[in-house]
Amino acid sequence: METEFDFSFDRPVYGEELLGGSGQLARASWVARRVRNDDVYFMQDGTLSQLLFKEVLSTLVSGQYIATIVLAFSLIERTVAGRLAFVGDKSGALAKSEALLENAFKRGWLRTEEHELLNELRKLRNPIVHFRDHLSETRPEVRAALGARTTEQVLEEDAKRILEATIHVLQKTAL
Repeated sequence: METEFDFSFDRPVYGEELLGGSGQLARASWVARRVRNDDVYFMQDGTLSQLLFKEVLSTLVSGQYIATIVLAFSLIERTVAGRLAFVGDKSGALAKSEALLENAFKRGWLRTEEHELLNELRKLRNPIVHFRDHLSETRPEVRAALGARTTEQVLEEDAKRILEATIHVLQKTAL
């Protein structure tokens, strides 16, 4: 049975209550703290990347963590590939994500810690898009069980980490 809201004047009413506790307001606030009006983003792949970025933000706010993970990392890949194509490395632009990141690192577009983080995030994304054994500790539901959390909590955390990295990559002028 759903609990009735208490809209008395005795206590404050929080925005989340008005949205039914969906978490959307908190996630929208999280996004707003990271994407500010005066930020500049470099879309190496043109308007498709602009639309993709908008969809990534929307999927996170909507609580669609799997979609956020896949789309956000795709945007990282497209950004690196677009830059490679722009500098004339058309074959490099067609490489798989690990090679894309390595190429960007070798060209000095990514610092060591950025390269390591993006590889770590790629490894979080991989069990979402590629089958892994049901007991593999790389699967989000297994990581959740091992960490005494829910799968949704793990996916939300992964989605936010990948989205933060995406925003960082898009803000870099050197990439």
